[in-house]
Amino acid sequence: MKEPTRRIAEAEYPQFNDDIGLDGMFDGSALPNLDIAEVVVIFETATAQIAAARKSVEDNGTDLGAIVPMPSNPWMPKDFVMNVRWILANLSTEIARHAGHADIIRESIDGAIAYQLNAQADGQPWPPEGWS
Repeated sequence: MKEPTRRIAEAEYPQFNDDIGLDGMFDGSALPNLDIAEVVVIFETATAQIAAARKSVEDNGTDLGAIVPMPSNPWMPKDFVMNVRWILANLSTEIARHAGHADIIRESIDGAIAYQLNAQADGQPWPPEGWS
């Protein structure tokens, strides 16, 4: 696992995502068996990455309205436009939401991911059409 104070290079994202079981969150496969110390390192690493992204945007004078290309995802509306402002706000919102209601503990108990619960709460089918 990476140290929380070291910024992760973009080339390291796939390995970090694998270490934390990111793909497993979306496809329902088994998540890694992590202890609380490892989870804390992951959380601190993620928040450090967000802080670094915010600093980079500020230091470089990045236009918050700049459109960011988005891969096709079945859970996002087809007409959704993502810009830098939305990304930074969403990152903060997601960290607050998951920390605020202990989502990681709930997920480890019932196995349901946030996308699944949101779809079900909205009366939508799970998994969505086109989910692979």
